[in-house]
Amino acid sequence: MPVAGLFSVIRSLKDSGLTLGIATSDSASGARATLCPIDVLDQFDFIAGYDSGFGIKPEPGMVFAFCRATSLPASAVMVVGESRHDLEMGRWAGAGLGIGVLTGSSRRTDLADHVVDSIADISGLLGLETDGGVDGLA
Repeated sequence: MPVAGLFSVIRSLKDSGLTLGIATSDSASGARATLCPIDVLDQFDFIAGYDSGFGIKPEPGMVFAFCRATSLPASAVMVVGESRHDLEMGRWAGAGLGIGVLTGSSRRTDLADHVVDSIADISGLLGLETDGGVDGLA
C-alpha cells in the first residue's frame, strides 16, 4: 500500500542527519527498482536483500552489515518494519529501537516496541518536521 508523502518522509529523515538503509526480503535489485520511480534511491546509504550475502530475516546479518558499512553500533540503529521478522532481526542484532508500521499485513499485536500506523508517522515520533504531504496512507 503506497504511503502518501513518502518522498517528503524519506527526505525529512535524511535531512535530519539519519543514515538510512533498507534490509528487505526482496532482492537488492528489486528494492532499487522500487525506489527509483519514487525518486528516493539516492537517500539510502545501504541496501541489502536476501541475495546480498548477509543472510535472511529474521537473522541479524543485514543489520550487522549496515552497521559495518556505516560505522554505527547496533545500539544506535532503529529498525523499522512491517513484520515480526523485521523486528526480530533488529532485536537479535541488538538494535537500539524497533518500530513496527501497520502499512503491511501485520496487526498491532504482532509488532513490538513502538507501533505506528504508517512510515509517515516516524518523523513525528522522532520529533522531525517534514515539508508537507505526509497525511497517512494513500
